[in-house]
Amino acid sequence: MDHAHPIGRFVLISCPNKLSEVALNFGSTLKLGPAAQRAYEHHLERVGHRPVATFTASELLKGSADAPVLVLHGRGDDEVSFRNAEDIAAARPSARLLGFEGLGHRNVLFAPPVFRAVMHELAPKAARAHRAAVPHKHERQREQRQSA
Repeated sequence: MDHAHPIGRFVLISCPNKLSEVALNFGSTLKLGPAAQRAYEHHLERVGHRPVATFTASELLKGSADAPVLVLHGRGDDEVSFRNAEDIAAARPSARLLGFEGLGHRNVLFAPPVFRAVMHELAPKAARAHRAAVPHKHERQREQRQSA
């Protein structure tokens, strides 16, 4: 896929791999009949410029072979299984996969360790500067004990 501006790095958070599975789950949730499901998938194909069956995160990443990829996913995600993250990472050998225990599909976005991983990936210099400027909780406690 051609981009007007090249994408320098990817961070995927709780990302489904196959649009076909997302479309089927969505249609099932809405109780779409066969004709409505086909119409919905046809609309997705018009918007995505490719068949739903071949629309996968793994395939989309192949177009940016040199861009780093970080895949973040909660191991307890019951909406998009962790298997999706494993499949995406397996399709891109240079991808880094970070699984987080105790996080589901929605709360993964607000979890501090996930936020730190994203910041480190997207703005590594800013993340290092922030860590230097804001000491970790344990460092602050140690400094308080030493000054007492």
